[in-house]
Amino acid sequence: MESDNIITILSIDGGGIRGIIPAMMLARIEERTGMPTHQLFDLVAGTSTGGIIALGLTKANEAGGNQFAASDLIELFERDGPTIFPHGLFSRLRGLDGWTDERYDAIGIEQVLKRLAGDARLKDALTKVLVTSYDIERRDAIFFKSWRAKDDPAFDFAIRDVARATSAAPTYFEPEMIQSGPNDSYALVDGGMVAGNPALCAYVDARGLFEDAQFFILSLGTGQARHPFAFDHAKDWGKIAWAQPIIDIVMDASNHQVDYQVRMLQKTSKTRSVANYFRLQPHLDADTEAMDDASSVNTRRLKLLTESFLNETETEQQLDEICAELTRLKKK
Repeated sequence: MESDNIITILSIDGGGIRGIIPAMMLARIEERTGMPTHQLFDLVAGTSTGGIIALGLTKANEAGGNQFAASDLIELFERDGPTIFPHGLFSRLRGLDGWTDERYDAIGIEQVLKRLAGDARLKDALTKVLVTSYDIERRDAIFFKSWRAKDDPAFDFAIRDVARATSAAPTYFEPEMIQSGPNDSYALVDGGMVAGNPALCAYVDARGLFEDAQFFILSLGTGQARHPFAFDHAKDWGKIAWAQPIIDIVMDASNHQVDYQVRMLQKTSKTRSVANYFRLQPHLDADTEAMDDASSVNTRRLKLLTESFLNETETEQQLDEICAELTRLKKK
């Protein structure tokens, strides 16, 4: 890299229970560098399940260190996934499986987030944090920013409310209403409606926060779906048949677009502001694509898939470079 004035950015995609994938990637990076995530990155951005991970890894304990390591969040997905995404008969019947009402009662995810976050506030994050959401009443993107929370109490939310808002996926959970002072509120849905992959959002904010810097960006995906939507079937779909596939397609396309844009910034920027960019994203199979299958069988599949990906030669080489550069930058 050309300069030592390098700001490190971590971006974590949305993806429901598949958040176990980036949690495992980060556990490997923490293990190899010997440092917690909040010390490795100057800015951590997350969407939906990625937002929960970002908030969890930057939450302080009573001593001022990090309360959770990435390995703790792997355990959270395994232990609490069935509470967030219950798959009993009642859940299947609820709202006709998401057609007439949300698929899951929010009480499960709210219980988990309360245990995870307690009464912690956004302003107390251990490093700069950016979390995405969308206000359905204002019809506008909402970006929760820890540095803004430090400067203005009106934007200092409980992190459990931020986590709930960024993960309020349409058809899965009802929107979240949160207060900003006595006379203002936000009606929020999943951050994936704004950016399933928040890497570009993080980069743009970092450009404003850190003048004359170059940027190291690590973007972690929650798995790339590969099964096709056959033309012969799709050409005859109507609104009902398109309802679920269109959400998957739009979010998948958006994630690819952000990856393309950041890669082009790295290649074409005259100032080389994106000094280095890595995207870690394993391929999924048909059995692991669901965002809400929190069964022990599926979490085991996701762990095995991620472990296999991390042990691939190409991934190992990328991890060597990532960890070496992060260690060099943060142990100076």
